[in-house]
Order: sequence, then structure tokens, then C-alpha cells
Amino acid sequence: MTLNKRIKSLLNRLPLPAPLKTRLRLIIHKSNAAHHSCSQRSSDFFRRRVLQKLKRAAFTLTQWLLNYPSERAIFQSIHGYPLNLRHPRSFNEKIVWKKLHDRNPLLPRVTDKFLVRNYVREKLGAQKAEKILIPLLFHSKDPAAIPFDNLPDSFVIKPNHASGRILIVRNKHEIDRDIIVATCREWLSETHYFFRHEWAYRKIKPLILVEALLLESDGNVPREIKFHMFHGKCKRIVVITGRFEELKQSSFDGEWNYLETETSYPVGPPLPKPANFDEMVELAEKLAQDFDYIRVDLYDLRGRVYFSELTSYTNSGDINYKPTQYDFDLGANWTIIPGYWKKKNRQTIESNK
Repeated sequence: MTLNKRIKSLLNRLPLPAPLKTRLRLIIHKSNAAHHSCSQRSSDFFRRRVLQKLKRAAFTLTQWLLNYPSERAIFQSIHGYPLNLRHPRSFNEKIVWKKLHDRNPLLPRVTDKFLVRNYVREKLGAQKAEKILIPLLFHSKDPAAIPFDNLPDSFVIKPNHASGRILIVRNKHEIDRDIIVATCREWLSETHYFFRHEWAYRKIKPLILVEALLLESDGNVPREIKFHMFHGKCKRIVVITGRFEELKQSSFDGEWNYLETETSYPVGPPLPKPANFDEMVELAEKLAQDFDYIRVDLYDLRGRVYFSELTSYTNSGDINYKPTQYDFDLGANWTIIPGYWKKKNRQTIESNK
């Protein structure tokens, strides 16, 4: 006998008034209907999840079997020359190679905007790291739990598992909290690694982060200085100004000599070398030690350095450098060594003996 039949049988034997029994039977019926509807929705949800995973697995397998035709098509359309994965030479070719073949176990950790904070502490020491890490105000996998009332008037909201997703809140009293929560939920549903094969994002557990908002005295966000590090040494520097106003990008070599190269971003002017340039380079070198290539992004706020992020797949290999030769010149700084991180680990162990 099912549970429902047992309840109905018990109800029939109880010495209750007929109208009350009728009401109880109606409640049981509605409860059963709601349970059935919920079960159906759950079944549909899991069916969609399974179908989605099957489609992604089929796409990944097809791309691998056909030698990544989607990446090749995108690369050719952007750069005007074919992608060479067998013998990559240009910077962008090597970025694509890294996405497809570099399985350094540290990559997911430093790509995760939450876990990378502990990596910074390990590499720099707790005291130095706390000076450059932007204060973390809150983190959760549930956007509805964001404690807006307890946050300062201004802050930044972003996910830990994606790129280019950010909300700048300058005055929390002028925001629509429901829209922010809905936006965060949409972010959490996204899978950043999939179509462009950015492996490091694959197993990051999505979170919403709330950080302090850094502002210059004029109310703008500070300039961001990006250090392209090849085998632990800086060979290219990009300075981003006016990110949320009038974005411009100024390019320099590793010694802060201005470069006339162009990309899809508006070209910025030559800029004076920051007074804290040597400190930033030293930080970048320490944070880049475990990688053949990584980009170390730092903020320069009125002479104080703050950590932004570590980027492994710069623009997913889509930067269209002009002249094209610069793409190959930059790539010449990067020697592809499959399994390089294993060699680094052996060298570290041997040096510590």
C-alpha cells in the first residue's frame, strides 16, 4: 500500500466531521499535485543538464578529432594568417596552443579570482600580499545573500570564474538590487571555458565576489598596468587608462620604451615611467615564476600598487597586432616546452636538497 493510500485509509477511520474530512482530502490532493509538478520540473531540469553536457562533450570531441576547426576559423579571420599549432611562432598562436595543451595544475587556481588571493600570499608572504590585495568584502555562491545594507556605499561585484564581467557600484542607494542579483545569477550560469577551449576555467566553482572600489581623486578607476611575463621576465607592458570612460591603451617594452604597435583598442600616448615601476616589476617576476607565460595585472593608485589578476590566455589569442610582425617578435620571447611545469617542480625539489 502506498503512502497516499495509507493516509486516506487512516483519514476514513478517524472520527472527524464530514466537512473537515473533505477539506483534509482536498489538502492532500493539492499536496500530491504540487509534488508531482515539482518532480516533473526537477526531471526536466536534470534532463536539460544531461543534454547540455552531452552536447558539450560531443562538441569537444568533434573539435579534437577535427583539430579544432572553430579556433582555426576565428584565428584566420582575425589575424589573416593560418593558425600553426604544430610549430607555433607568433604570440597569438602560442596563446591558442596554451589553451589546448598546457595543463599546468596551477592554472585553474590562479585563474580563479578567489583562490588566486591565497596564491599571492604564498608567493609574496602574508604581510606583503595584504598590502596589495584589494579588500574582499563578501563572497558567496548565492547572489541573494549579498549583504547590501552592511556594505560601504561603493564597491565592485564580479564573478570568480569569468572574464570581462564586472559591476561598478558608486552609490548603493541608487541601485536596483533585484537587477544586480539577477545579473549575478546569469553570470553563475555561464561556462567561460567551453567554446574557446580555455581549460583553466573548466573546473572553477562559481562564486560572486564583492571587493572594495578603488578610485582616484578625480573619481575615476586607477590605471591598470599589465606585465606580459615570459619565463619570468617582462617583455611587454600595457597601460589601460579610462577603462569605464574613454579607454586607451599605451604599449611599452619591458624597459618602458614606448611602442608604436596598434591593436583593436584606441592607442594611448607615451606615459612617464611610474615611480614605483621597479616594485611592480619585482612583484610581477615573483608571481610569474611558475609559468612559461602569464600576464600580471596591477593597479597603480597614487603610487600604491594593488593586485588585479593573473591572466593566462590574453584575449584568447585574438589580439590583432599591427604591424603583424610584432606578433611574431613578441612570440619569439616564448619557448614552448610541453610539461614545463613538471621540469620546474623537479628543479625546485633538487634546489631544496
